[in-house]
Amino acid sequence: MKQTEVYVGKHHTPSPLALSLTDSGAHLQKGDHEQIGYFLLQIKPSKTANVKSRSPLNLAVVIDRSTSMKGDRLQKVKSATGMLLEKLAPTDLLSVVSYSDRAEVVIPAGPVQDKARLIAQISSMQAAGGTEILQGLVAGLREISKAPKGEYINQIILLTDGHTYGDDRECIKLAKKAADIGVGISAFGLGSEWNDFFLDKLVSPSGGQSGYIQEPEQVIHLLRQRISGLGALFAQNMRLNVTFPRVVEVRDMYKVTPFTQPVEWDNETIHLGAIEGRAPLSVLMELQFNRIDADELIIPYTLRADLPSETPSNLVLSDKYRLKIGRPEKKLPRKLMEAVRLLNLTRMNDKAWEEAQAGDVAAATKRMNYLTKRLEEAGMNDLAQTAMSQTMQLSQEGTIGKTGRIAIKYGTRAKLTQNLSQMLRSGGGADWLNGSTGLNDLFDENEEDVS
Repeated sequence: MKQTEVYVGKHHTPSPLALSLTDSGAHLQKGDHEQIGYFLLQIKPSKTANVKSRSPLNLAVVIDRSTSMKGDRLQKVKSATGMLLEKLAPTDLLSVVSYSDRAEVVIPAGPVQDKARLIAQISSMQAAGGTEILQGLVAGLREISKAPKGEYINQIILLTDGHTYGDDRECIKLAKKAADIGVGISAFGLGSEWNDFFLDKLVSPSGGQSGYIQEPEQVIHLLRQRISGLGALFAQNMRLNVTFPRVVEVRDMYKVTPFTQPVEWDNETIHLGAIEGRAPLSVLMELQFNRIDADELIIPYTLRADLPSETPSNLVLSDKYRLKIGRPEKKLPRKLMEAVRLLNLTRMNDKAWEEAQAGDVAAATKRMNYLTKRLEEAGMNDLAQTAMSQTMQLSQEGTIGKTGRIAIKYGTRAKLTQNLSQMLRSGGGADWLNGSTGLNDLFDENEEDVS
């Protein structure tokens, strides 16, 4: 276990970013056997950083108006988008795009003026047609790109209630293109017929957020929350390049604050997204060590970020992390244990779904029973009840309901973010971890069979 804090340019000028890392290195041992280790990385503005209260936004709200949105869903989305105008400043830019099997620019990119007229334009949207998300994203990116570069926080907010048809790969390519030019994407699904795995991949290149809107009324709160976070951005387009030793493999990675979101990496580049205000951005990494033959592993890394409120605005930090290998201790850091436990709940839920889809009802049932137990232990009683009902449906019908699976998935993500945020502020831990004594105690024999 080790914590370290690195300041960029510590031998010259104070850095606007501070890094700290908690690892499970004390629980690793030298040898040729496979071992699992964890890193919890935190990045936040340093004490000397110039954190603005608000940065100007350039938003494109891209709204699904396919036939399935007809009625209360589209009405609530239109109302929420209209109310969003009240949260925007005169210096902000807004565009609104609606799409089905073709896209329409409802409000071209520009400052929020004559709100009554804009609300009337939003209200005119009507539901019809199929769902082709690419059409909406292309139009939204085109509107975003009209603004001068480097002067705004650029973000596409996508709202959908269904699967896109035949353009998944093109959507991901466009998301990568958007990230390369500094445009983030957040995507939110209404109901249960949308593809949550696709939305996770869509937001990943820019380090954005995907989310679940269970009831149409939640759209208003969600949009307000997202706009508030975007307006407080201190750093954006953060990329971390890590050179792990060849005997180390990345098994999984999740951003856990300011929101929980799976992170993808390519060519050693990890796309982290943005820091909102002074709150830390935290990432949990699960690593597999295939062989350890030294007391210390050297891990070079480079962090790049765009800092709109700093001069110069482009930050590059290169350093090396020294992972100490040592004898097991009694306890892991509580924040690291909490992150690993709740991450496993999310993965258990997804794995049960995969097993049910593959027809392995026995394995899926065993996993759902164990998930119910763990959710109860975590005090997440509503989600435990959902898991129990999913288990009953599984035993009776051989399938897991998608609505319940998504509710558990995003419910555990929200709990992970909440718990980690509290611990990072207070330095404390969760009561339900008091019985744990170390890394191996995060799992028992039954859980190893199903995780």
